[in-house]
Amino acid sequence: MREAAKEKMGFFPLPEEAIGLIVQMLRVRDVGETTILDPCAGEGSAILSLARELRVPVDNLYAIEVDSDRSRTLSAKLKTGNVLAEASFFGSDVGEDYSIIYCNPPFGTDHEHGRIETSWMIKCAEIQKANGTMVFICPEATFNTPKFFNRFAERYRMVSVVPFPASSRKHGEVVVVAFRKDGIYPGTRMDFTDKRATTIYPVRQSCRPSCFEKKFLNDKEISELVRNSPLNKTLFSSDSFSARLKRPPLPLHTGHMAMLLACGQLDGIVRPSSGDDPHVIRGTAVKVENEKKEEREELSTEQGTVTTQKFVERIEIVVRMACSNGQILTLKGGGDATSN
Repeated sequence: MREAAKEKMGFFPLPEEAIGLIVQMLRVRDVGETTILDPCAGEGSAILSLARELRVPVDNLYAIEVDSDRSRTLSAKLKTGNVLAEASFFGSDVGEDYSIIYCNPPFGTDHEHGRIETSWMIKCAEIQKANGTMVFICPEATFNTPKFFNRFAERYRMVSVVPFPASSRKHGEVVVVAFRKDGIYPGTRMDFTDKRATTIYPVRQSCRPSCFEKKFLNDKEISELVRNSPLNKTLFSSDSFSARLKRPPLPLHTGHMAMLLACGQLDGIVRPSSGDDPHVIRGTAVKVENEKKEEREELSTEQGTVTTQKFVERIEIVVRMACSNGQILTLKGGGDATSN
């Protein structure tokens, strides 16, 4: 990516001089039936400037931004609700009927897919109907790479490639304006017009998209849904399940006590059903590995004698009980009780 792109996630706002360059090439016939999509909207300055100059209502603007900080600024500026905040263009369902798609994507190279701009251009073409207007920002060097050049030629016609004003052309950026073809035509030559921003592009009318939503939740949204879920509130609220746990309706008998001890879960005051004094008991259960000597096997081989020993694991239960007379009894492994 460009220098500082790692810090900015590839976000570089469009300079005002370039806005004027784009606007002079577009002709909007019916502002009420014109929609604009910006799939990499940043803080929203570019799409709002285009809409203001073209007199397109804010209600007809659609914007996507992945960065959380820029998403907050974008949502504050574009208060129509047509914003997918903290969302990926590639993970959103945005329909396919827009008059203009304006895209200023991150500049850079992906080791798996090559130039990042190529992936964004292809994705834009997938959701654009025939004769829709594409306004794409990229370095001129990227436009001239064989993959980008050929993919663009397959999908777009009447292509204008206009350099940014010299004062704003830090990375060799160009504005690429074109009409979407009615399909993909491999092997076709680039249908160039000019490089002087003299071609006028009448903007087609369009309806609002039937769908504009995320297909996937980000980590923050998942955490928020989990935190507000009824199950989470039941289990982890101050009035939690454990705090509301009631005593058993009937007293625990010997079998119940044995199972609790075997699970290592018994730790507290026990009130025996036999009428004995209550006492405090703590039980633990651990696995102990024993050698089973009676299953020792010896096999003679050419290299010598091989001895096989088999081991078994058993659960050892240790119970410590504090009686009412102050005596502490320790019961271990079924043996006799020892007192402390």
